[in-house]
Amino acid sequence: MRTTAATMWLLALGLAVIGSQAQAQTLNDRVAILEEKVAERKEQAEDALGLEFHALVSTTYNYSINNPDSSDDIGMRIYNKDHNSFDLRAGILSVSRMKDDEDFGFVLLMDFGRTSVLGNGTDYGFIDDSDNRVFDIREAYLTYKTPLELGNGKVSLQAGKFVTLLGWEILYDPRTQAYNDNISMSYLSGFSIPFTHTGLLVNMPFHEMVDLTFGVVNGLDNVKDNNNGKTMMAGLGIAPLENLEFYIAATYGPEQDPQKDGGAGAGSNTGILTANMFVQALDNLAFVLDGTYADVSGITLDNGRVGANWYGLGAYSIVNITDKLAFTFRTEWFDDPDGIKTGLGNGATLWEISPALTYWIIDEHLMWRAEYRHDESNKPLFPASDGGLWRGQDVFSTELLLTL
Repeated sequence: MRTTAATMWLLALGLAVIGSQAQAQTLNDRVAILEEKVAERKEQAEDALGLEFHALVSTTYNYSINNPDSSDDIGMRIYNKDHNSFDLRAGILSVSRMKDDEDFGFVLLMDFGRTSVLGNGTDYGFIDDSDNRVFDIREAYLTYKTPLELGNGKVSLQAGKFVTLLGWEILYDPRTQAYNDNISMSYLSGFSIPFTHTGLLVNMPFHEMVDLTFGVVNGLDNVKDNNNGKTMMAGLGIAPLENLEFYIAATYGPEQDPQKDGGAGAGSNTGILTANMFVQALDNLAFVLDGTYADVSGITLDNGRVGANWYGLGAYSIVNITDKLAFTFRTEWFDDPDGIKTGLGNGATLWEISPALTYWIIDEHLMWRAEYRHDESNKPLFPASDGGLWRGQDVFSTELLLTL
């Protein structure tokens, strides 16, 4: 009897251990299994409808050492503006049909949360009762591959609303799994260039090393044009080596509303030029240089000067420490001598450094990031605890990002 009881006890213990191991394994694999199920259902829906569906959600937390006490209190930011606060950085949904064996295609990308504020000035957003924008259609365009063949593919057309060709940093895009290497957006991408355009583009893939895009748009960050002129835009990509790429882009055209300020903007033209270089120095090490120059002619400033400009330069080092862990160091300098972008009539010069860590919890789907950023200006620009403005600012940010 004792032997039987002991045997039963050992058997029960063994089953409990095996069960706990199986449960632990199930817990470890649960996320992967869930991911497979979601991908399977997504693929079934895409096959049934002929469409691709993608989504992205980003939540951040930001803390400024300046300890400001007002809303939107982290200075010179597009995102991550609220101190000591969790923030829906982005909620993005996209629907598209872009098949290699079809000549026609389309993309529809919708922004919710903080990203939607970039739609200011467009006609296709939603504004709540407090005059806050909570939804915007960032992109809505059609594509057509013409019969004309070039060295690296067909000449194609793109018509509608789309993101800009200018600059290095981009807006998050779940369709292409595109995101920046830092949490915060640089001065050059956040303040010196537009985010979107509405118009027509032509892409000419001359060679695997040379790609040209050009076209005409209504203007900068506006769906409906504010004048009778049009803005020209072009982008040229050159890849002379496998590990070296250059991209130069520019816009030029009238951007001022001649009906405002007594027609002071009539005859004014805005030109923006950006150039960036990407170098894959080693398998796990890359460098980026990004530059911007802009000029606005034919406008009279408060100080009596005619015309304005702004310019800057940024540099990035990107180190892939492991397959899951990466380190990025960004530094940039931005000069706004006429105060067009900073809102200071006597202008300002700014610089910042931003080291950041990225860790992929689930490859290509779930990411955690942390960033420290120090900003400095030659003029007081950054809100602080005493209710005034300081010349410097230190901000810690963290982000959890999911893309499907």
